[in-house]
Amino acid sequence: MSTIDRIVRWGVGRVANARNEWIKATDAEDRTLAYQILTARTPTVPITDDEQRQKALAVSWIYSAIQLLAREFSAAKLEVKETQGEQLVSINNHPQEVLFRHANPVVDITFIWQYTIAWMQLRGNAYWFLAPEAGQPNVISEIWPVPADRIFPIPDDKKLIKAYGYKLPSGQIQPIDPRYIVHYMYPNPFSLIDGLAPLTAARIPLETETGTSTFQRDTYVSGRGVPHSIIMLNEDMGDRDFISVSNQIKEEFEQERKIIVARSGDLKVATVGISQKDMDLINQRKFTRDELDIIFLGFPLHGASGTELQQLDKMFKEKTVHPLHKLLSGQLSLQMTQPYYGAEYISEFEDIRA
Repeated sequence: MSTIDRIVRWGVGRVANARNEWIKATDAEDRTLAYQILTARTPTVPITDDEQRQKALAVSWIYSAIQLLAREFSAAKLEVKETQGEQLVSINNHPQEVLFRHANPVVDITFIWQYTIAWMQLRGNAYWFLAPEAGQPNVISEIWPVPADRIFPIPDDKKLIKAYGYKLPSGQIQPIDPRYIVHYMYPNPFSLIDGLAPLTAARIPLETETGTSTFQRDTYVSGRGVPHSIIMLNEDMGDRDFISVSNQIKEEFEQERKIIVARSGDLKVATVGISQKDMDLINQRKFTRDELDIIFLGFPLHGASGTELQQLDKMFKEKTVHPLHKLLSGQLSLQMTQPYYGAEYISEFEDIRA
């Protein structure tokens, strides 16, 4: 059993009594309509598409785009602020900020944020398990990231989200009290409890890039493509001499010798450039690269340089990273800050544009 699996089992056992008390205290008003809206077109079992996600991470443009976004996102400072009238005032050493300095004994908060962003890009959802202090169900002592392909919300017509189901390696579904799960998600027009992954829009360019890169590899590595050079021997040379000289030249090239000695007039070398087909292939890969950049980053950052790169980088921070900070900090505040520290507190990332 993996570390995460053991942590989930340990945490669920720790909060079992607290869960029962919470269920008793939960408002049981009729929420049938809200439940129907919430669960519209939403599966009640995990969606697994591991092969597609693994293939995506094998594409250099997708991998580097996800890494770029994750690193830029995690570089910002998260602050807890208190509402004072119309103002938001930062609170130094708030318990949540203290917790973030030591999220758990294994990984720090920077790793957790980058892990979270990676799952958001690949699955549209990311999850944290909030482990409470032993005997104190309202005090969170640790934060653990949870693989998004192993967990899913379980809807309920009374409480809307009855629990989160965590799939153990054995196949057993372990329910977790929703108080102890932070669910990050991209807005999805087809569901309110299942995020829409950018990877969804990248399926066709992913297949295109995989196909063209494989073809290009075979062209230049396996020798199936157009040769770089053509060596022309004397047309009057007999078959026996032609075979002998050809074998000698092949041997020289295979041994990577830079000089070939030949009788003057017996041999000519013509260099073959990139064909129109090869040029089309290269341009196609650039187009697909930019398309994937737009899907995952919002802008075609790969291939830019100089002043253009500086402008795109600024736009990337303002139009992609900053809104993502606002989205996730709002979801964090709703699920973590308010239930445990009071509704007057919110989590907010330091403005990266400052």
